[in-house]
Amino acid sequence: MKEGEVVSDYHSRLINIVNQMKRNGEKLEDVRVIEKMLRSLTPSFEHVVAVTEESKDLEIMTTEELLGSLGVHELRIRRHDEVIGCEQALESKMAFDGG
Repeated sequence: MKEGEVVSDYHSRLINIVNQMKRNGEKLEDVRVIEKMLRSLTPSFEHVVAVTEESKDLEIMTTEELLGSLGVHELRIRRHDEVIGCEQALESKMAFDGG
C-alpha cells in the first residue's frame, strides 16, 4: 500500500492482481490474500492488523470483511485529522488576533 492511498483503491488494485494470477492458473485462497494484504498495509494500520490477527479467524474471513474493517479505521483517522486541523486553525487565528 502506498502512503496516503485510500484503502478501497488499494483493495481494488490488489484484487485486480489476484484475478490476473488466478486467470494464469495460480490457486489463491482468501486467507492467503488477506495475510498479504495485512502485511502490506501502511504503519498507520499496524494496531488494526494486530487486533485482526489476534481476534479474527482469518480462515473464514473474506477480503470484503477486511476491507470494511479497514475502511472504518481509515474514516476514524481522517475524522481525527480533520478535528486536529480545525483546532490548529482556530489556535492560529486566536494567536494572530491577539486572543
